[in-house]
Amino acid sequence: MSKRMTKLYEKHWNKIVDEMAPWKKKLIINNFDVVDGHHVYRDRQTQDIASYVAHECAKRAESEEYDILKKKSLKNN
Repeated sequence: MSKRMTKLYEKHWNKIVDEMAPWKKKLIINNFDVVDGHHVYRDRQTQDIASYVAHECAKRAESEEYDILKKKSLKNN
């Protein structure tokens, strides 16, 4: 993964979590363990919330990456 994509994923993850209801934000931020470098959420509800955030994050980040690449392509023509 490129550095730009890493930054886009992080940007959108943070934005989505920031927009969530306070109780959901608290779960996402505080209700996990790190196992082999991965966040492992402690219960199904928190995992479902995190999965939603990850899915939405991917859609937004990849859409933004597409727009960036499209602008570069148009600029080079």
